[in-house]
Amino acid sequence: ARQIRGEVDDFRTGYEPVTLTTPKGQEIRGVKKNEDLFSVQVMDGRERIQGYLREDMRSVTNEKKSAMPVFGRDKLTDAQLDDVLKYLESLQGTNATPSGGR
Repeated sequence: ARQIRGEVDDFRTGYEPVTLTTPKGQEIRGVKKNEDLFSVQVMDGRERIQGYLREDMRSVTNEKKSAMPVFGRDKLTDAQLDDVLKYLESLQGTNATPSGGR
C-alpha cells in the first residue's frame, strides 16, 4: 500500500528511478535495470530497455522519487485501495495455464 501511495524512499533492485542527461541536455527518465562501471540499462515509460554508455552521457542521476505515479487519497480512496489490494491478493496462486491438458 505504501508503494501505491508513493510513500517509499528506498527502491528494490531493478526498480530504481534514474535520469540520464545527454550532452545536448535531453533527459531520459526511466527505471534502472542493470548497470556497471561503463554502462547503464534503463527501461523507459514505453517498457523498452535501452543501454547507454556512461561516457556518452553528461550525467546519470539516481532519483529519490519513484517513476511510478503517486495515487494519493485524492485519486484513490482508502476503500478503493483496499479493494485493489484484495483483488491482487486473490490472484496469488492462480494458474495462468488453461486446464484440460496441453
